[in-house]
Amino acid sequence: MGVALTKGGNVSLGKQAPGLAAVRVGLGWTAGPGYDLDASALLCGRSGKVVSDGHFVFFNNLRSPDGSVRHHGSDLGGTGTAGGDRERIDVNLTDVPADVERIVFAVAIYDAAQRRQTFAQVRGAYIRLTDADGAGSCPAPPASVSAVSAVPASQPPGVPQ
Repeated sequence: MGVALTKGGNVSLGKQAPGLAAVRVGLGWTAGPGYDLDASALLCGRSGKVVSDGHFVFFNNLRSPDGSVRHHGSDLGGTGTAGGDRERIDVNLTDVPADVERIVFAVAIYDAAQRRQTFAQVRGAYIRLTDADGAGSCPAPPASVSAVSAVPASQPPGVPQ
């Protein structure tokens, strides 16, 4: 599976990789001490909003209610996981409930405002999508990460405070 991703772009896995049962989303970066980038998955329904609070998967909610999406936690030490990713989210596409029409992957800098940190200070940032065993990568270009505005990790988009 190889797809060129652009900032704000979408990928239809059903069209690009028919029969794909599971994917992995990996996140990596280079930054000074004290930076903590967090990946999240938002399972959205027909309305475009997150189905429920439980369908916002991130470092403080590691699994979707049905178990189809699993976050492997934050790597605060910065050593990275398999493939050099600092964070990883696995999605079992065959188990995603029918009321979930789209899964949005987002990245934020934890406590960015309080720490006065921005993506402009992060180098080599990437989000990559692979099949479940880490093969078939289609990396997002760094520009798609560097221009993103961070949202507080405690308040996902589409979920009221």
